[in-house]
Amino acid sequence: MIQWGSAGSTIFSLEGRMSYPCCSVFGMGESTDQNTSGAAALIEELVAQYKELSKAQARCAAVMMEFADTRSSCDRQIIAERQAAGGDPRYRAGEFAGTEIGMAVCESRFSVQKTMAMARRLRTEAPDAWDAWQAGDINHDKAQRISRTLRRLVHDTSKQLLNGVVVDVAVCKPANCSAGGSTNSSPASNPTNKTNESTVPFPTGTCPSAPTSTASAS
Repeated sequence: MIQWGSAGSTIFSLEGRMSYPCCSVFGMGESTDQNTSGAAALIEELVAQYKELSKAQARCAAVMMEFADTRSSCDRQIIAERQAAGGDPRYRAGEFAGTEIGMAVCESRFSVQKTMAMARRLRTEAPDAWDAWQAGDINHDKAQRISRTLRRLVHDTSKQLLNGVVVDVAVCKPANCSAGGSTNSSPASNPTNKTNESTVPFPTGTCPSAPTSTASAS
């Protein structure tokens, strides 16, 4: 819960158990609360842990792709040998890579394949975004939003433009902001599901410029 204090200072309240001025956590003012320094340290640790989590997510996606490529290479060799011997391989190279990964990490094949497709799209069409994810500057959710935007673009120049600016936007904007802009891209009004590339909506959208008097933090 975010509330405003008596002097206009913002107060963080965690279910009524602890509260402290935001300005003190971010170094914008003094506070007599003895828990302020500890809270600031916790915020710093939380930011660092989130960065490591994002890097781990990106590394997992990279390993998934590497495994799928390795499995496909092995399968092609086996298929070639069976075909040379007059046999029918009955499967495609890499067909079961997603299933194998899913069984290993207890995830569905669909989820694994979705992650790999997203990662390949970023690595190929938005390398700056891919590098930012690898560095932990953006998380899985933001990478997914960028991937969704890339899917709507048709021209390579539009993808290059997005790649050139989206990282700075994504790093500064919270991931829970809805995609903004005046683009009419809903399925009902845009049956081809293609975005008007002259007004490409950034995946992180536009956040409110100022909070209301009381807001819930999700």
